[in-house]
Amino acid sequence: MKGREVLRHRGGFIPAARKLVAGCIGGVLLMSCTRSFANLSGEGEARRILDTVQAEIGPELVSKCRVSLSARGADTPPIAVTLSKKQLTMMLECVEDSTEEVPEGLRKVCTAKKEATVESCSTAKDGSADVVTLKQLLGWSSDAQWVQLERSSQGNKAWMLRLKDEDLPFTDKAFFVGCKKTGDAPQDTTCRVNVVVKARASSVAGNVVTCAYGSDSNPQTLEVDMTQERNTLTLDCGVEGSVAPPMYETNNCEGMLKPCKGNSDGMFPEYARTLWTRKPKEPAIFTIPTENFPQTDTKFFIGCSPHTATDAPMEPDVAIYAEDLGVLRTTECKVAVTVKAANSAPVGSSVQVRTATCGAAALAGLVAGFRGIH
Repeated sequence: MKGREVLRHRGGFIPAARKLVAGCIGGVLLMSCTRSFANLSGEGEARRILDTVQAEIGPELVSKCRVSLSARGADTPPIAVTLSKKQLTMMLECVEDSTEEVPEGLRKVCTAKKEATVESCSTAKDGSADVVTLKQLLGWSSDAQWVQLERSSQGNKAWMLRLKDEDLPFTDKAFFVGCKKTGDAPQDTTCRVNVVVKARASSVAGNVVTCAYGSDSNPQTLEVDMTQERNTLTLDCGVEGSVAPPMYETNNCEGMLKPCKGNSDGMFPEYARTLWTRKPKEPAIFTIPTENFPQTDTKFFIGCSPHTATDAPMEPDVAIYAEDLGVLRTTECKVAVTVKAANSAPVGSSVQVRTATCGAAALAGLVAGFRGIH
């Protein structure tokens, strides 16, 4: 056929373009599989050489501790590392002979207290305030832990910490680890790594709002639409915050959460306490009966405020030191709620239907292409 390259297969003609598409898809799958194998990690990967790990996480997150500099009286400031959603992995490497990690085995980390040192942390007993588990620091749902890597050809001892998105705390946290000389070495022969773990971002999933309070957790106001089909809002402030404004059951906000003196009965009939459900240690739930939706779109603000430093369960000297590191600068989680007028369709619902239809058609086309090839 002139102007069109075709392939004969099973008695039919298949455009060469289909074969090209199939090849591209196969290439993508091959790349995905290769990447999945390359990203395997954990204790089973302890034999991976350190150079490979360093290349994976980047040299800026490989903390090479040299205690010999301290022994020579050199001015060696702590190494600084920041972990966040963009960088979830770091490595501690004790690069000299006769050195060991602090705390021992890294089953815990050192509390970021103002007068704390690597030496004092290394001698801390279980139950001491000088050490804390990662689960206590990041949250009880976290299973993060350090993994010891196989020693390099130079005999260096190294540990890797790899967080997951769900390990990120709801406020910025700080701790430190380090290395020290073993045996009868002077007490000042140590190396220290200060670690700041940035909090996760506040998020919206459907009509469920989860608030966080880190310095970078709330770059903008979250937005939620309530309709007669989706007439419930769930606001989760967690254990480190509380609903704002404090009198949220009876007051609504038109802008900033503080001050906030609007009367909510003006928005919805019987708005007051009847529409809010709140149990201790559980999210606040706001439900509008379908018959109570307004005739025009209505907007109000609500959110979560972090507990103050005096409310937080943190020793004063820990709070002061953490503030020096910039990890106590909390932010407020603010939510703009738009209550759609009665019987108004959700914005974008037709777009979603068209997108789904288009996606189904595209998938059917791909399946037909594969059948034609095989």
